[in-house]
Amino acid sequence: PAPALFTASGTGATAVTQVSLNQKVLYPQMFGAVGNGTAPDDTAFTNWHNAQLAARMGGHIPTGIYKLSSQKTWDLGANVDVTNRGLKITGDGPRNSVLLFDNAVAGPNLYITASSGVNFYSRIEGIGVEGNTDDVVLCVGAADFSNAFNSAVFDFVANNNSNTSNACAVELNFLAACYVRLVANGAGL
Repeated sequence: PAPALFTASGTGATAVTQVSLNQKVLYPQMFGAVGNGTAPDDTAFTNWHNAQLAARMGGHIPTGIYKLSSQKTWDLGANVDVTNRGLKITGDGPRNSVLLFDNAVAGPNLYITASSGVNFYSRIEGIGVEGNTDDVVLCVGAADFSNAFNSAVFDFVANNNSNTSNACAVELNFLAACYVRLVANGAGL
């Protein structure tokens, strides 16, 4: 068998080998994600995204409800190739590929950033994000405008089920020449 290129951990994790990398897409299930709405998928999602950056490969989130109990940061500026060429992450539709954050997770639940200060040409589409926080569920870009997304595509449905006055479904910061299609639902006052 081919040697493992990434260390996969978590229940159900499989070795990620050169053979699986020939698919050109990484799946959270390769890193142990279950996607049944009850089993925790945190470690799998962290390892999945780190592997995407290291291999400069796109990712696909298959149909499922992925339970997450901690904030997730997708840093699209951590790798120079990803910064300049973008990263593609797709799902099977925002009602089919859902990231479900536990009630106790502080916001932003999912933070998409570019630590290098800029990201070009990324595509993140067909994903639902759901949380219950007295903050933001989905945040793209730093609130201080210290990073920019250029010519990117973002297609999400975001739900914040919190009924507090500070609750917000989506925060978008410094998107230039981007295509954004989203549905943002908030139960806030």
